[in-house]
Amino acid sequence: MKSVYEAANGVEAHMVLHMLKQQGIAGRIDGEYLAGGAGDLPAMGLVRVMVDEADVTRAREIIREWERRQPATAERQIPVVRSRPRTVLAGLVGAVIGGGVVWLGLQPGKLESRDYDGDGRPEETYFFTSGGVIERVEFDRNGDGRSDAVQTFDLLANPARRRSDRDFDGHLEMDTEFEKGSPARLTVTPAGAAHPEYRERYTDGVLSSAEYLDASTGALRKTVAFLHGWPTSAQIDTDGDGWLETEHVYDRIGEIVSTRTLE
Repeated sequence: MKSVYEAANGVEAHMVLHMLKQQGIAGRIDGEYLAGGAGDLPAMGLVRVMVDEADVTRAREIIREWERRQPATAERQIPVVRSRPRTVLAGLVGAVIGGGVVWLGLQPGKLESRDYDGDGRPEETYFFTSGGVIERVEFDRNGDGRSDAVQTFDLLANPARRRSDRDFDGHLEMDTEFEKGSPARLTVTPAGAAHPEYRERYTDGVLSSAEYLDASTGALRKTVAFLHGWPTSAQIDTDGDGWLETEHVYDRIGEIVSTRTLE
């Protein structure tokens, strides 16, 4: 299969893939979980929409036409706070503005939506306060008319939390928490499970560790260490006895370069 689109995040990739499927082109998404696992965070070219080689030309034509129809002002409609007060006076001004933002946050909101494929069901719905501050965005990635991802924001328009339904069963099993606008923690808990089956931790917004667990018992099955977002090693319970007895060391492209048994 060949890449026909590099998405900014997992949400965009699913939307493009859904659009292609509506045109009779099957495909898949590669690298969705390399984008910090959150599936929906900036991926720097890692998240790609792949189709069969025979469909590449037509798929790219469909994507080009879709890109041509995108609103030019969509990004400008979501305000982003870029500066922070650094002096006492600026701090006082910031406090006044912050109070105003809090007040605006309590006022009745408004919404806007994006129907990218023109089927009458929006793929994205933006909720704002009356003062124009973004509150949340709801996504319908598979076009079934139900929200399957919800991104909420704090009063300064920084990302606060994102919940996603990866298998479209109606349960938002992936939960990402943000601190200062960057991802801090991620958990994946299947519907009806007593424990998460997957966890991630971030340092300064960069993936630093991941854990795979038994969703029934909470027992740890595998841990992965990351450096600058790249996997460096993993410890695994291969026989399910509750002990991480095997360690793999990875190279830059995630291939195993050595394995040892832990004492």
